[in-house]
Amino acid sequence: MIEAKETIHVSWATNGLVDNYFMVSLLDIFRDPAYPIGSFNSIQGTGLLSKTRNLMVKHFLEQTKDDWMLMVDSDQFISLPSFEKLLAGADKTIIPILSGLVFSSPSQTEIKPYPCIFDFDSDDNISPVYDYPEDKIIQVYSAGTGCLLIHRRVLEHLRELHSETHGADWVWFQDGPIGNNIWLSEDLMFAEKINDAGYQIHAHTGAVIPHHKSLWITDAHFRASRAPMPSPDHQS
Repeated sequence: MIEAKETIHVSWATNGLVDNYFMVSLLDIFRDPAYPIGSFNSIQGTGLLSKTRNLMVKHFLEQTKDDWMLMVDSDQFISLPSFEKLLAGADKTIIPILSGLVFSSPSQTEIKPYPCIFDFDSDDNISPVYDYPEDKIIQVYSAGTGCLLIHRRVLEHLRELHSETHGADWVWFQDGPIGNNIWLSEDLMFAEKINDAGYQIHAHTGAVIPHHKSLWITDAHFRASRAPMPSPDHQS
């Protein structure tokens, strides 16, 4: 767990607006003296998510003395129980990178949530971990960066490893093509750097972080809702 003397920097990106539930959840955390919040910062979005996330980390390392960074997106809600589970589960030596459990959806027209925690499947492809144990800390290959608690030493180490290639301010996040017509997102590229540096990413499946997604509701959703349910007596 996070030690009593350690403090947390909370950072989020915004386009100038944040979800009301997101801000209320942060205020609940900030106003409680029992939580070790050292500082917080909001970065105005640049239009490039990977660039914005790099600016968030740069500010944390250069403008604060806090031990941990909680990177969180402004369209989510962090309940106090979920925040407490992250605090209890993180450890600067054993679990220096801990994600909450965030869900997303593949499009604006499809209701098909998937967990933003990823590992290799039987075909050696990176896929969402659907069959996760409830309320447990598990090791994963990658996690979405929507709610990620990271110790300072990990981010400093990545800067040391990659400054010569990328420059000191742009070493943590990037996205782009990697061959075979594959585009790798900024969270997966971050995971590659993390794993190559000898760290592991963990996720707490009990720290569920609701994610606000807008959706175009159509007649297809209505028809699906009206479809008859299978008889409870029917067994295949």
